Amino acid sequence: MRYFLLLTTLLISACNSSSTTDHYRSNILALHNGHIIEAPETNTLAPDYARSHQHVQPSPIIRRYAVTWSGFQVADLVYQLEQKDDGLHRAAYIRTYGLAKMISGWWSTSTSISQFDASQQAYAPDHFTTSFALRKKQRDITIDYDTKTRKIIDETNIPPEKRWKRKEVPQAEKEAAYDPLTAVLAARIALENAIMDGMSQFSLNIYDGRRHMALDFTVNGLTTSDVLHLSFTEKPISGYTKNELRDFDSQQKTFHVYLDPTDLWPVKAHGKSLIGTAHITLDAECNTLKECLAE
Repeated sequence: MRYFLLLTTLLISACNSSSTTDHYRSNILALHNGHIIEAPETNTLAPDYARSHQHVQPSPIIRRYAVTWSGFQVADLVYQLEQKDDGLHRAAYIRTYGLAKMISGWWSTSTSISQFDASQQAYAPDHFTTSFALRKKQRDITIDYDTKTRKIIDETNIPPEKRWKRKEVPQAEKEAAYDPLTAVLAARIALENAIMDGMSQFSLNIYDGRRHMALDFTVNGLTTSDVLHLSFTEKPISGYTKNELRDFDSQQKTFHVYLDPTDLWPVKAHGKSLIGTAHITLDAECNTLKECLAE
């Protein structure tokens, strides 16, 4: 469950982190039969113009998604995005329900601040925190970055890892990767660029405070229902335990998300696990965080 919820958070967040609706309705690209083609009748913005203006952030976004497993709701995920004076703030909250809560007791709260470099058309991580609990064992992680160099200037992981069990990720790998919530913004830009350039694949490296992973994305094109199909897999690089690597080898996880092609908003997502297929659907659009977090 940890992997599905983490990766679903990335996809939900990645697909609503900038005001794309107007730009996608006016750019020169369209999707058809799994391929990216030109649509001259909508050629009112050149691609470079769209790219240079597409990351003006909208008003606060607060969404709640329901996660179901074999027909039963097992969790919900609340995502918040807001532009403030010190950067772009994001938060993700995950809560389990019913049998999933009884067995795992899983919950997590993650927050992040990032800065957008207009000259590079890229986001730089500033501050990332995550707290989560599994079977009543809580872990708290904080990472602070120098936004100009992307070097990590401070990092805490409490309680300390058992290094005989989980090897530490090399420093160079940490600093070449995004934190999970800044990665959602990088994925957003990468997806937009892939669509504009007619590319079907892209990858991102992520460091979550414990593990270094690569996410390999495939843009599969439009389905017969006229939604954009995006799939991705997680590839372990370092910091994984033997048990985690064994799970990856046995499950071969591929996750699927379906987006409205006009604004890249998720319509639905699903992924398989050992206990069945998990589905995620938009449950509520909220005016306040308290509203979305209400039981």
